[in-house]
Amino acid sequence: MRPRTELCWILLASMLLTPPLAACVAAPLATRGSIAGAIRVGSESLPVVRICALPLDGSAATCVRTRAGDNQYRIDGLAAGRYQVAGWPLSSKVALIASTLGIQCIRAPCPDYLRKIDLKPGAQVIDVDLDVPYGVEPEDLPAAPPDSL
Repeated sequence: MRPRTELCWILLASMLLTPPLAACVAAPLATRGSIAGAIRVGSESLPVVRICALPLDGSAATCVRTRAGDNQYRIDGLAAGRYQVAGWPLSSKVALIASTLGIQCIRAPCPDYLRKIDLKPGAQVIDVDLDVPYGVEPEDLPAAPPDSL
């Protein structure tokens, strides 16, 4: 075969194989979900906040970084599973911002319980607000993942 003919066959074969390969690559991405919500710490302007979705199965966290003044966040590309979400302001007297459950207690003070989010394949959970600030990270809440995430 001449080189030009071989090139034509290679191009033809790649065009025929591309749609099935694209479908194989796109399928896992279509099952990814997202978690989003508001960020509120009183009335103060927010610094840059590193927000992480922490899988309860112990796998690696997925983190995003907001810009100073942002009051919304969104974490995309999450696999289905159970998560907790927390944010670490990079320059603030607040050590941690979390999404907690409002528990009613007979005696005060009531402990905060970090909210657990069930994320279904491809779902978008949009009401995971980070609105409970902590001056010191509580021992029972997750530690910040490594900053490389």
